[in-house]
Amino acid sequence: MCIAAYDGLATPAYSYFNPVNVYGAFTPEELKANNVEVYEYDPEKAKALLAEAGYADGCDIGEVDTINGSYWGKMSTVFQSNLKDIGVKAEITLYDSAQCRQLRKDHDYDLSTTGTNMSPDASYAYSYFRYLTDEQLASGLYTEVFPQDKELDAAFVKAMSDPDEDQRRLDWIEVNRIMQDQCYSIPTFHKAIPYAFNKDLVCEEINTNYYYVYNFYWAN
Repeated sequence: MCIAAYDGLATPAYSYFNPVNVYGAFTPEELKANNVEVYEYDPEKAKALLAEAGYADGCDIGEVDTINGSYWGKMSTVFQSNLKDIGVKAEITLYDSAQCRQLRKDHDYDLSTTGTNMSPDASYAYSYFRYLTDEQLASGLYTEVFPQDKELDAAFVKAMSDPDEDQRRLDWIEVNRIMQDQCYSIPTFHKAIPYAFNKDLVCEEINTNYYYVYNFYWAN
């Protein structure tokens, strides 16, 4: 998926946060050392888990809502192929970005692609995973993932507010543990976005989310 969807300028995501540039993230080795589950690509294990859940003959999980353009379609195609390998059927449905976001806001989807830059701090994810009271929901607040998990919310709040750095690290491990256990969102890859400055280096399409090496060229 990293090669097909992002021209090789990405790394596999074993957890929600990129350990290279996000405070509150950890490498797979660090997570394992703290007894946090790390999910690796393992089709045979996936088949066994499906059989254990009563889907030995596979299943149909509906539609994968996908933003039409950029790397999203390629990412979903690879994901669809991965699912097919373990006997799971999914259809890709393309929407423009606004439609896709509205469906996520309304929680009207089977699976939906989304992505964001979590740098430089894992607390950014709180807006996606926070718990909302009835009053907050009535006021119009929403989260796209909408887990309504009080334990996760409390873990985020503690990690974001603890004044002791060593304890805060343990707090973020707990946030990672809950997110890995519950799998409210499936991380696939971490984008690598190159930045460079040189007066002779030209990029005619500047976009902070979608840099590609082949869009850069030397003026001289």
